[in-house]
Amino acid sequence: MKTLERHIVPCWYDISFSEKDETLTLKVHEDFIRNYYIVKKDNPIISSAIEKFGYDDFGESLNDDFGFDKVFKKGNEENGFSVFNIDIPQIKIKTEKKCDRCNGSGKDDDLVSGKCLFCEGTGKLHELRWKKAYAISNTFSLFTMQVFYPPEKEVSSALPQILSFNTTTFKGNHGGSIGGVFGIPFCQWLDSFTESTYFEKPSSVMTKVYKKMFGKIDSLDKSRLKVVSFRPGSITLDVPGDACNVYIKGTHIPKPEEGRPFSCHNTDTPAQQLTFICGLAALSDEVRLFLKK
Repeated sequence: MKTLERHIVPCWYDISFSEKDETLTLKVHEDFIRNYYIVKKDNPIISSAIEKFGYDDFGESLNDDFGFDKVFKKGNEENGFSVFNIDIPQIKIKTEKKCDRCNGSGKDDDLVSGKCLFCEGTGKLHELRWKKAYAISNTFSLFTMQVFYPPEKEVSSALPQILSFNTTTFKGNHGGSIGGVFGIPFCQWLDSFTESTYFEKPSSVMTKVYKKMFGKIDSLDKSRLKVVSFRPGSITLDVPGDACNVYIKGTHIPKPEEGRPFSCHNTDTPAQQLTFICGLAALSDEVRLFLKK
């Protein structure tokens, strides 16, 4: 069987990000969909996730809205690919309840700003609503179980696979983990940068995604949302957390004719995971542009 580390493989799925619509897009080749094993709603994997996370629905087929609470919305076909649009959820919600920290005043006289940190000076209680974020993560975890490795029968796409990844979904430490492989075309693009590099567009995408989920972000969190290469052949994606990042595994000198595996560190929440996926999608977009030149 071919692997992304050793071979350039026709693209069986892809991810992309639209900054204009703030939407993550998943594209799955029609040849692959025809052989996709449909996991039924009564499967224990599905029923246990529905019970644990309180989902209301599950879309079984890639021919329609797919996944837990049908968060992968079926769009139009595009050059032999079925397109699914994934909206970024708003996690931090301002309610009409009084902030229990400042009793609704919005003030904190102990701070230089004078504003309550918990309600950001609004006097209103903020709640974190994770359900949709978990539904997206859970759907990716189910989907990537089948799509992580190249299919035995190659699809008819003329495009190369850029990367592949898989995810986990559970509540607690490392519950949003993500890992995968950067394909040879990705690594050829990455190796074209010979100095330390800050990747502006992917960093901007991750910042927008994080802001969409949590609203206003402070300067410290903003500084942590970045995609950088500290040495030739390497790349790191950083998001707020306890040294939370995605990185290329190993310290050996990379070979240009090989793909490179990547892993993550301390990815605990679906928000961190989704931010990484959107960053990877933006990187994939950059590679596609590079290959067209």
